Amino acid sequence: MTKQQLESFEKEINAELFQRARQEKSLHDPITDGLIDIDRYLATHPKILWLLKEPWEPLAEGEAGGDWSIPEYLAGKGKIGNKGTWTRMAYASFSIFNGFCDYSTIKYATEDPRVQDSLRHIGYINVKKFPGKSSSDPAEIQNYYDNNRALLNRQIATYQPDVVIAGGILHLFYQDFGIQRSDLTSAGSLEYCVRDGRLYINAYHPGYWQFKEETYVNDLTTVIKTHSAKLPPTVGI
Repeated sequence: MTKQQLESFEKEINAELFQRARQEKSLHDPITDGLIDIDRYLATHPKILWLLKEPWEPLAEGEAGGDWSIPEYLAGKGKIGNKGTWTRMAYASFSIFNGFCDYSTIKYATEDPRVQDSLRHIGYINVKKFPGKSSSDPAEIQNYYDNNRALLNRQIATYQPDVVIAGGILHLFYQDFGIQRSDLTSAGSLEYCVRDGRLYINAYHPGYWQFKEETYVNDLTTVIKTHSAKLPPTVGI
């Protein structure tokens, strides 16, 4: 895929989401996702795509929300702070794209702008494209997967990632990826398998607080480093 093709695809997907929201008379507008920075994603190896449940947006009951872009936010429009979902993703990304450095050597995101900037090298899609709450309803996420399945698979096929990291939802995609539960190998706090040259990781959601941040990041980077040993990553972002 070229940059122009990916830009066209992103516009097409976003237009489709807003059209569906209007047709369904949704209270909320979509929160769009995808590649954070197309140029950097294309220049990066391994190409990493995160699959998460839903975007969080603090809203009062009955309040309309949405109509903002996760790629724009993570590319610098917003700040991620030193804790939370995006920060754990940033620490993992920084390690991967800087020689798989250990978590202990990474500065806080607020101290080193390169930490948040590392997110510009990844792709990020949610199953649910509308505002969610701090705690997800599994039945609701399943329903959104069923409704969005074709669209989600178009995104994954178009981005052609080398590594897919699923935050607690890999089971939704078993049939799509041609894998099953028994294919997964345990490695610390996560599970993984390789299918047709792609690494699939079944990790806890990065917002899951019961695992130490250091454990979460180092477990991810260890598995990706092992898989990518013959294909060195982009270093020194």
